[in-house]
This record gives sequence, structure tokens and C-alpha cells, in this order.
Amino acid sequence: MAVKIVYPACCGIDVHKTFVVACIASTNKGVTTYKIHRFSTYTKGLKELLQWLSKNNCNDVCMESTGKY
Repeated sequence: MAVKIVYPACCGIDVHKTFVVACIASTNKGVTTYKIHRFSTYTKGLKELLQWLSKNNCNDVCMESTGKY
């Protein structure tokens, strides 16, 4: 039984106090590749995250905070 690809590109973000770690999973012809990058939680870093997501054609994101962040 094959896994149905719902989102060809999606990103998971782990939120910390001073940074976030983002991982984009892109699936093409059944092969998934991963790109991981760390960004600051300040405005400049979050704008860089947005540009990185756009550059990688990623419109779907889920986030998980660590502790109280």
C-alpha cells in the first residue's frame, strides 16, 4: 500500500526562545528530500524564513513550540 502525498512541499518549524529550526520536506516522483535551516526569532530572521519558504515553493507550515515559547 502506497502513501498518498497530500502536500508535495511542507515545512515543520520547531520554535525556541531566540531561534526557530525549519525543515522543508519536498516530494517529487515518490522521492522526498529535506532542507533544514535555522532562523532568528527577530523580525529580520522571520523575514528570511518567509523568503526561504517562498523560494522553495512551500505554502504549508506546521509549528511546535518548545516549553512555554
